[in-house]
Amino acid sequence: GVLDGSDVFELIAFIESLQVSTSQAIAGDPALGETLFKSRGQCLACHTLGTVGSMLGPDLSEVGRKRSSQYLRTKFIEPEKEVSPDFHLVQLNTQSGEKLFGIIVNEDTFSIQIRTRSGELVSKTKRDLKALERKGATVMPSYRRDFTQIELEAITAFLATLRGSQ
Repeated sequence: GVLDGSDVFELIAFIESLQVSTSQAIAGDPALGETLFKSRGQCLACHTLGTVGSMLGPDLSEVGRKRSSQYLRTKFIEPEKEVSPDFHLVQLNTQSGEKLFGIIVNEDTFSIQIRTRSGELVSKTKRDLKALERKGATVMPSYRRDFTQIELEAITAFLATLRGSQ
């Protein structure tokens, strides 16, 4: 069959996710990276490692097996590049004036369920919404100004070690 625009995007993202070179040299101290990831980076506020963290963003338990170190490094500097549609930010404005921000967990013709930044699951019927705005963006901040080059390399090195329980 013919692929529409969203199918092509998902296919490209999947193919790119398979292109991980195990021969890439990764500069950086993974132990320092882990410390920064879990402390100053506040990465577990949105991501999970195993059973620890929040499910707002993708689980990173196997990210070193799924993504190249170049991809990981770029994600810290330019998080808005290549955002999976599964993690786009949406804003719900209810008829009662409530504004909710989060990512879509599930959506059908009549309802939508989102996960807010605090991790809360919220379900709304679409008839109770005044507006549903798809931001097409990510909630992940850029760490360009927060971390030095050495610190970014350390976090990248740490994430590259995360290969799940193979």
